[in-house]
Amino acid sequence: AYSASHMNGEDKKPSWYIPNFAMAFKKGKGAVFISLCMPEGVEFLEFRKPQGGMPIVSYLGLDLDAVQMGVLRGLGLTARAGSVELPMLSYVKASRYWLQGRLGGAYTITDSFAFAGGISCSYYSADRSAGVAGQGTIDKIERNALGWSGFAGFMIGPPNKFVRAAFYETQVIARGKEKNVKYNYTHMTEQRYPDSLLIGFNIKTGDGASLQFSYQVAFTGERR
Repeated sequence: AYSASHMNGEDKKPSWYIPNFAMAFKKGKGAVFISLCMPEGVEFLEFRKPQGGMPIVSYLGLDLDAVQMGVLRGLGLTARAGSVELPMLSYVKASRYWLQGRLGGAYTITDSFAFAGGISCSYYSADRSAGVAGQGTIDKIERNALGWSGFAGFMIGPPNKFVRAAFYETQVIARGKEKNVKYNYTHMTEQRYPDSLLIGFNIKTGDGASLQFSYQVAFTGERR
């Protein structure tokens, strides 16, 4: 939940279900694998303040262009704060998700050391709508982008007992189109997914069974 300048918002729904699929083919000392996953599930966001609107959140968060501001001005839905013109919207709703497909291979160098690497294709999809409660939607945007990245890592330990692993994945820079559904025009957009490091281990517990644990750190732009 968020509260800023007497305006409230919340991530209103968790992602209870995040689909994952993987398949591997092994021959000799090598293997190839493919996987498909949603790394974060579907994210939902909602800001709402029916009484008095939410001009600061709308101004800072929506980045409305001249066409959108002109329409709001014509409808009397803007207000002046000195030299700044603020949109008087009362709600913003948004959702987004990443879908990642991977193709990779692994090779056993010794009985206790293996190397793996490959490429990832990442698809980004998002939508956002904003408007005035009881009067309809003023702004509606859909974004779609596609980007490529790579990953590499290693596994250490006897596979029939205990294996430790570390994998690094490069940053995704996805490019695509942003479509303004309300005003029917598009322009290019760019979305980024941070590089990350995953560390884990696998414990063999019996014939055909094992336990796997992993921890992943994403390196955002705030890292030093």
